Amino acid sequence: RGYRRARAPLASCAASAFPFAPGQCLHNETCNVWTHAPVFLYFARYCRARYHPATRLVAGAAALTFGTSTYAHLMCAHSKRAACDLFRADKSCIALFGAAASAACAMVHFTARGEIKTRNAVLLGMAAAFLKACHGTYTGQTAGDSQAKTLAIFVAQYSLGFLVCCREVLTQKDANTRRIVLYHVLMSAGCALAGGAHFATFFPERLAPGWCDAIGSSHNV
Repeated sequence: RGYRRARAPLASCAASAFPFAPGQCLHNETCNVWTHAPVFLYFARYCRARYHPATRLVAGAAALTFGTSTYAHLMCAHSKRAACDLFRADKSCIALFGAAASAACAMVHFTARGEIKTRNAVLLGMAAAFLKACHGTYTGQTAGDSQAKTLAIFVAQYSLGFLVCCREVLTQKDANTRRIVLYHVLMSAGCALAGGAHFATFFPERLAPGWCDAIGSSHNV
């Protein structure tokens, strides 16, 4: 108990999402599935046409990321190949979200200032960073080196959007707008650093092997 059997049929993988159903139990992916799925639904509702294009861009990428991650955690017990491909797609979607969030910041910031050529150049750089991040998830990384390497790629990619936000704070004349942007920049950076530290160091499960398999692992955090 606590782990699903290897090479489980797809129907069995899907049924394992409901741990209290007959024949099912809590397992190492239960928490991941049920923390990711609600976030997918939350962002999906902001993809409607009534919202600003930048909002729809970020929300759509976030919904795709959490939807893909939910599916990966749910179906990874089907086979080793399925787990490998699903989690590579999962990481690619994280890269996509970083590209979308950074691009939305650039679109709003530079367009409002009429700096169209600069905006286009920055967006091109962000697209190149996204392709590099995707390439990094599909180049045969081993389990031992993938954490730190993937983290480094994501830090480089997300830094582009962070720099755009910093420029907004430094050049924005309206004090209220500047305060709002600064608050979200600091919150986002803090959460990203904390999550990245957990992700790269396998904390806390490295301190208590086996105790965080069902809940409380670095990925849950």
